[in-house]
Amino acid sequence: MPYRVILESQAIRDVSILPRWGQTLLYRSLAELAVSPMGGPPDLNIRQVKGHPGFWRVAAGPWRAFYRIDGTVVRVTRVIERSLAYRDLRRI
Repeated sequence: MPYRVILESQAIRDVSILPRWGQTLLYRSLAELAVSPMGGPPDLNIRQVKGHPGFWRVAAGPWRAFYRIDGTVVRVTRVIERSLAYRDLRRI
């Protein structure tokens, strides 16, 4: 079943400050989420976020895209650099 991937406003702002190569890398990962948001190919690196029920993350190089799944819609809430992503998960 195909999913629709939607970037929320904060995620759009987060992506806009990434370098072009980072945006390309991220969009490839997000395209894979449209096929299988709860576990795709092994190289996609999808995990549930511990302590935040209903939230998932996908790794894209040094960035982490945090999202939740609402039916057939994948809502990307934040895109954060890995070194900052896990310090304060309230930001997702």
